Parts: sequence; C-alpha cells; structure tokens
Amino acid sequence: MSRQLSSLEEYFFYRSKWNLHSCFYTGLKLNKLPTKSQLFNALTQTVKQYPPLYCNVLENKDGKLSMTPFKTQPIKFNDILEYKEDWEDWSSDNINSIFKDYNFDYLVEKPLWKVVVVPQLNTLLFIVDHVLTDGIGTTKFWQSFLTHLGPDVDADDDENVVLFHPDSISHENDNVRSIHPYDQWPISWSWKLKRSLVPYILKYKPDVVTGLDPTLLQFNDYKFPKNLLDMDATKPFDYVIQNSNIHWMLNVPQDKLKIILNECKQQQVSLTSYIASSFAIALNQNINDQEDTNNGTKIKIDIPMNTRPVCQSKLSLDKSQVQMGNFVAGLEFITERSNLVDVWDVAKNIQSTIIKLSQNDIDGTIQQVKLLDVVEIKDYILPKVSNQGPGAAFEVTNLGFHKFECENEEFTVEDAFFNEPQGISDIFTCSVVSTVKGGMNISISAPKTINDKLTNVWAQVKTFF
Repeated sequence: MSRQLSSLEEYFFYRSKWNLHSCFYTGLKLNKLPTKSQLFNALTQTVKQYPPLYCNVLENKDGKLSMTPFKTQPIKFNDILEYKEDWEDWSSDNINSIFKDYNFDYLVEKPLWKVVVVPQLNTLLFIVDHVLTDGIGTTKFWQSFLTHLGPDVDADDDENVVLFHPDSISHENDNVRSIHPYDQWPISWSWKLKRSLVPYILKYKPDVVTGLDPTLLQFNDYKFPKNLLDMDATKPFDYVIQNSNIHWMLNVPQDKLKIILNECKQQQVSLTSYIASSFAIALNQNINDQEDTNNGTKIKIDIPMNTRPVCQSKLSLDKSQVQMGNFVAGLEFITERSNLVDVWDVAKNIQSTIIKLSQNDIDGTIQQVKLLDVVEIKDYILPKVSNQGPGAAFEVTNLGFHKFECENEEFTVEDAFFNEPQGISDIFTCSVVSTVKGGMNISISAPKTINDKLTNVWAQVKTFF
C-alpha cells in the first residue's frame, strides 16, 4: 500500500534531490563476517519484515509524492550489497566517499539503501536515504538482520539471485501505513491560526523563518555557499555539496561510560545533555573570536528527538507501525555563550529544555514540524544555502544504547557507529551510538576549512570523557 509523503519526508526528499544531502549510515563491527549465503538469508528476512525497504518515492496519479512498494522490479542481491575490499581504516577520504557516491535515485523502482561490507575491518554498513528512515530506524534494521543471521547453508553464489520480488508481497500484513502518524496528529485552533500565518510570513518576511540570526556563533572560514558547494550554482539541480569534512571518532569504553552514566544520574541529566554540554563548553573556550568568528554572543545546538513513543501513545498505534520510518522532531537549545562555564550547570539547562520540548510541550514540538505542511518546501530549503552559514553550531544525535543481540552464537557485535554528511543546518555534527562491547562512539563530522580551529576543542572534549 502506498501513502503520501509527510511534509517532513518531503523536506528530506527535496533536500536530497537537490544534492544538499545524500545519505547517512550506521555500521556494525562483528567478530567475523557472515558468508554471502548468510547475508542473503538475513537480508531477505529483514526486507520481508520491513516493507519500506522495498519502496521508493513515486508520483501518484494526481502528482503527489508517495512512498510506494515496488510493483514490477525485483531486488537482486547485488542491488543492495557491495564490498570495499581495499579499505583498511576509517579515513576521512573513505568516509567522504560514502557521502559522495551513494545518492539514491527517486521515482524508480530501486532500493533507497545499500549494505556495504568492509572485510578488512569485519564491518557492515547500512547506508540509507533519509526519506526512508531516521537513525533509530537503522537500529531496527540491524536488530532484524542479526535476528535472522542463521547458520551457513549451501546457496547459489550468483549475485543476481533475487532477494525480493513484488509478487511475494502480502498486503494483509503490510505496515507501509496509508498515512504518516504526523498527518494524524490533531491540530488545535491556536495552531490552525499559526499555520494560516506562516505562508504569508515566509512570502513577505522570509528572514523571520529562514534567515540567520546574526547573534549566533559562526566561523569566518566556513561560509555558504563557498565552503558548502563545489560550484556557484544558481539552480537546485546543479548543486553539488562538497562532502569534504574531516571525520574524527571519540570512543568511550564501557567502564568509563558506566561512570559517566552514574554521574549523569546523580546530576539528573541525560547522557545526551552531558554530551551537548561538553562540546559547547569546549567550543566556547577554545576559539579565537577576534580572528576566527563573527563574535556571535549565542550558541545554538540541535538535538533531534525520537518521537516513536509519543506517536504510539498519542495515536494508539501498534508498535509495528512506528519501526522503520521518520519519527523525529528537532529540539533546539540556544544560550548566551557567557553561560557556558560549568559542564553540569549547562547540562541541566539543556535537560530542562529537552524535558519542556519532549514532554511538557510535546504537542508544540510536533506542531512545529507540521508547519512544513503549509509551506512550499523549496521556499524553506533554498534560502538556507544563501545564508552566510548554518543556523546551529552543532548537532547531537544520540541513537542510545543497543544490545544488538545475535540469535546465532557464532556472531557477536564488537562495536557500532553512526555518521552523517556535511549539511546545511549545522557547522559540525556529533553522531552517537553505544553498545555492550564497544562502549560509546561519538562520530564528529566537521568542515575541513576550520579543522585547525577545532583541534583544541576536540582535545578538551576528551577530558570530559
């Protein structure tokens, strides 16, 4: 069953279509790699479990964009599996090649995802288009894959073997919903009034919605579009994002992570709040405002929120309806830089904001996302490229702790990681995921033009962990 894209998904669609975002990935490091037959069987069952994996964005009869299951084209093993035999490490060049090379096609019956195997690192990457799912959705993919990772069996080595065929679809159990939960979310009279005003504000006072607050911290050597795009394009379809960031990973072993989690519990803050606070303080204390920045007095942090629990509760949805897909809302924390002194005080302020926006005013948070319903997406996205830089200093996306249990005792998950490309919303990103054996990994993706300005920032961040 196809369904119309939510306005949030439409945002992700056009952002990728205009080459302003390609993909993101989560990866697992195993004690050893599965054979091709094991990969085939596990992927076959995972695709069967999650219908979005055999969908693409197509136009329906009235021209609306819809998430639509394939009707004629099968998915072959080599459509969604690729090997990187020569990769020996996670260099910035290797990581950037992912974000440059995997830009999935829309309006065709082709998968919006791929699994890349890195043999020398015993690693599997799930690379996916954001219109298909968010970060939490990728963890659902991996857990299903691990559950179905059975013993090795004799199988056809032909990589053209069909993994999925449209004829096999059982629509009775199809959890590709007819409507996205955000489109079911009730709208109060006060928000209906706000929604009626937004198109006029965007038309006559666009800076109110898409403009850049001059008081927010920016770096002189990271400007749009010069340091974002490969060419000075005037048309969206000509955009080519550079994806030239420097990538750095901070690993916090499980024993240290337990200590930090205990301290967070005592201080009554989440790990996410502590991470955001640590980076904010390190950033504030290790940059030269006179030479390197716009002397912005405020700092903005983006913290994406997983809305699955609240959607399930508010709309009485079955758990199967909030698995793979986009169930995310953007939380923002803005503070004067003069307040960035003590790591726990800042973490508590961030935590208060998170509680307010994710609990006390969760309706307002979802309604903010739904304002995309009433605007032309291009009128919202394109001005961001024309701004002098991104709106936020950085983003912290924490996928949380995952056991990633394997049914087959032959395999164990040694580590996991998560990463994002250069983007239009934040100067740098912090992508976080934690596992039993690997502890916590924070993948930092930052522009190369300010890498030397951030060296001391990363050094101080380490001291908090």
